[in-house]
Amino acid sequence: LTVPYRLLPGNHDRRANLIAAFPENGTDANGFVQSVFDTPEGRLVFLDSLAEGRVTGELCDDRLGWLGARLAEAAGKAAYVFLHHPPVELGLTLLDPLGLEQPQRLIDALTRHGNVRYIFFGHVHRDIAGTVAGIPFSVQRGLHAR
Repeated sequence: LTVPYRLLPGNHDRRANLIAAFPENGTDANGFVQSVFDTPEGRLVFLDSLAEGRVTGELCDDRLGWLGARLAEAAGKAAYVFLHHPPVELGLTLLDPLGLEQPQRLIDALTRHGNVRYIFFGHVHRDIAGTVAGIPFSVQRGLHAR
């Protein structure tokens, strides 16, 4: 790829394998695949929601603490958050139970800072858009080749 990119682990991935294959991708001090990319339009924040061995996702205290610090650094600037697992129910009976565990913890962190302008996530392989706590979100369908 010639454009800047960041990879995030999905529920079927192994964090250590992703880090070994793409060491330039970035990790935080706790070894999670998390990073930021600052642009003139705002800060892009990439969260690792992988819970290895489970389909559901999680954001532990370490990851939420990292997120809070990155959003605080960007105070006064727009922030755009990316993660794999949905932090909101989407009305999909079979898939909603497989999203982010304790999603309100993430939503509380995002609203506390007041600078998050959009949330991007995947996991459900469908095009969906909406808002949660006044923050727009969108889900992208799977990007795999057929």
